[in-house]
Amino acid sequence: MSRQPKETTQERMEAMSYFAKLAFCRDQGLYVIHFYGALFLAGTVVTLALRESKIAIGWNNVIYILLLSSALLGLFFVLRYTWEREYRRQMAQALAGEDGLESALKVQAGVRREQLGVQLLLQRLYRTYEEELAQAQRSQDLHRVFIDRWVHQMKTPLSVIDLSVQRGENFPPGEARALLTSIGEENDKLWHGLDMVLHWARLREFHLDVRIDRVSLQELVRRVVNEHKKEWIHASVYPQIEGDDAVVETDEKWLVFILHQLINNALKYSRLKEGNKHLVFRMEREGNTVRLVVRDEGVGIAAEDLPRIFDPFFTGENGRRVRESTGMGLYLVKEVCAHLGHEVAVSSTVGEGTAVTLTFSRGTLDGMSGR
Repeated sequence: MSRQPKETTQERMEAMSYFAKLAFCRDQGLYVIHFYGALFLAGTVVTLALRESKIAIGWNNVIYILLLSSALLGLFFVLRYTWEREYRRQMAQALAGEDGLESALKVQAGVRREQLGVQLLLQRLYRTYEEELAQAQRSQDLHRVFIDRWVHQMKTPLSVIDLSVQRGENFPPGEARALLTSIGEENDKLWHGLDMVLHWARLREFHLDVRIDRVSLQELVRRVVNEHKKEWIHASVYPQIEGDDAVVETDEKWLVFILHQLINNALKYSRLKEGNKHLVFRMEREGNTVRLVVRDEGVGIAAEDLPRIFDPFFTGENGRRVRESTGMGLYLVKEVCAHLGHEVAVSSTVGEGTAVTLTFSRGTLDGMSGR
């Protein structure tokens, strides 16, 4: 533990030494060698030329030229050091500072093009650092809020199950079926919540959990629809699959997750309406583009809520009527579609229902499978 401050001080001293006066003098060594080398060559050429004219240069002249050239060279170095002194001082302070990348903002006195370039680079690095830090903070805050809300949301099904078990001890055998049905519904909510959290966690490392294949859309939709048989009956919703089959390039596992979210939303808000309802899955093809339209006959979404339905935790007017609304379903759908290169759009009419359109286009997944 005691070595860390010593190492830090050593690093600071080394950093500051890069811009000390002695370091400046050492850096000019190459200029001096080139200067006197060029002066020697020029003197040799002049001497040879004068010798052909039978004119000799005395040593006094040579010494005078050397002294004058050295004085001019020294003056150049003094002026250059004076010109760059503030820049070098700022660089030394930035390297020796404890403000992290914020030290880069202290470098403002560049004079030569390469110094101005370094100055611009440092500023860009700082902006990138700030943006990434802010993004990480937003992601962390979103993750914390989501987990907090999810934990709170899961308390309700657990409480219902616990209460049902307590009541079931005194229930006559004939009424046990209704009790088991209630427990089953709450259990499904728990599984749905767990599935959402797991996929939310996987989104953070999406490139490690994606595999692009050619998928039969109709076959996949039919399989997912069959997994919700009980929910269709309880909500009085009748699923329909329309349109010709289409093969799309996507990640099957993630597309199944998207469909589950859309179906759960449709079931959730269709229960608010009386009577029988339909949920239509329609496949449409237009050139190289395939669309899957999922249209329900639920309560619909208010026009003022539509612009915000993809925002995290936004539940809108309908969310106040359904206790299990988290405001994360469509947000996750949007995020997954963005990662896969698909498009998602929503249209809705209050009292008539909601349509969610998934658009699959060729070329949007180029390179995805190789990541």
